[in-house]
Amino acid sequence: MIGAEVRDSCGSSRTGETPQAFTPRRLTARTKESEHWRGINHTALLGE
Repeated sequence: MIGAEVRDSCGSSRTGETPQAFTPRRLTARTKESEHWRGINHTALLGE
């Protein structure tokens, strides 16, 4: 299957990269957003 089209769980097609290769990147991005929002909420609570 060299050069075959790869489809991820969402049905999108990509060549050369597996869906597993994208999973850690997505999780990392979500974690950073989470930490950012937690910081804002924590600051707001301290100000009250």
